Amino acid sequence: MIISFSLQNYRSFKERQVLNLHVEQGDELPQNIASPDKEKKIPIVRTAGIYGANASGKSNLLRGMQSALSLILGSHKLDRNSDIPYYEPFQLDDKTSNAPVEFELDFVVNGLHFRYAFAYTDKEITFEELGFYPSNKEAILYTRRKGENIDQIMLGGLLKGKRRKIAFLPNQLYLSVAANTEGGSQVLYDVWNAANHNVSINLNGVIQAWPCNLLLGSPEGQQKLLYFLKAVGTGIDALSVEKNDEQLLAAMYQSLPPSERMLIPDANKYKVRCGHRDSKGEMVYFDLANESMGSARFLLMAGNIYYALKKGKVLVIDEMNTSLHPQLVEFLVELFNDPEINTQNGQLIFSTHDVTLMNPSYMRRDQLFFVDKNEDGISELYALDEFSEVRKNTPFAKWYMQHRFNATPRLDYSSIRALMKEESDAKAPDSSFRV
Repeated sequence: MIISFSLQNYRSFKERQVLNLHVEQGDELPQNIASPDKEKKIPIVRTAGIYGANASGKSNLLRGMQSALSLILGSHKLDRNSDIPYYEPFQLDDKTSNAPVEFELDFVVNGLHFRYAFAYTDKEITFEELGFYPSNKEAILYTRRKGENIDQIMLGGLLKGKRRKIAFLPNQLYLSVAANTEGGSQVLYDVWNAANHNVSINLNGVIQAWPCNLLLGSPEGQQKLLYFLKAVGTGIDALSVEKNDEQLLAAMYQSLPPSERMLIPDANKYKVRCGHRDSKGEMVYFDLANESMGSARFLLMAGNIYYALKKGKVLVIDEMNTSLHPQLVEFLVELFNDPEINTQNGQLIFSTHDVTLMNPSYMRRDQLFFVDKNEDGISELYALDEFSEVRKNTPFAKWYMQHRFNATPRLDYSSIRALMKEESDAKAPDSSFRV
């Protein structure tokens, strides 16, 4: 589970902003809290909802999380002359436009609390540090600063392995390189592997297809998907699944731009038809394309949800309300908040415009976050529980729609009215001329 995530100088986030999922106070909805560490001393919210106006920076926050994850997983593949990807500093200030991007993650892996931070430009890693908490005090596993090589970085005594000193390039994260080097530290591999297998990030309304495809690949998995589809009232009573032509998929893959190659072939790995019972009780099958967009989207989403709940994964979904009814979104959040269902401490982090979830019956004050962009184009992140006047029984949604928490659209009705009046006056006929 993620305890906190911070970013600085990334896209619209100029100053350091922290998504803090650690529970510090409040006794409401205790079922919404999990303690995945071995000592059961780190309470973390099971779900977190992020709100804000369009273009406020919600997606940038989650995109930052994905950028950090991608660099952890793949920077060891960069060669010496490669620029570091995902370098997108804040561009509206000369002081930041060429400065390092900074990320920091606090998380729990195998019951242990870790903290990992790094900073980078397009050419080099300028800072990197991994620590963990064997007790209340942090122990540093290694620290690396700008320009340091393997003979210069500080390797803590608790960093063990057949090979502790593993060479790396200036544009590579030491964690990424060491975890993918034979004989390296087991703890570094465990951290890297958790990032590889325990976090799923879905951006811009696009849902990763591979979890769904894993389930579609077997009759047992298909039945599990069907459970989800029936539970939310799609009217789908059966699934017919056929594997698509692999040669056709390969040709399709080659025709796609690199940015799309990871999504489209997976989505087309299987031909799915959905069965509905007619008035005589007989099953009639329709192509998935004939189902509603909401049903098709939920089919993909169900695979992600199942594995997050079953395996205790972190599931991040941008624009979770897209094509889904508010009650369905509420249903999904309740699945993660229910400790009898979410026994493995899966975690759901999502952005949405659906204010029905802003309800003290469903969400704690420290589960709701806002992103607002000021007049200088700078995004700021803050939590509902930072407002001292808010109580656990406050009508969250009503106050939000009354602009009491900001993070709402700045609408200027009068300017549009003035524009249209100007257009209308310009086209009006000259009434001074008479026949």
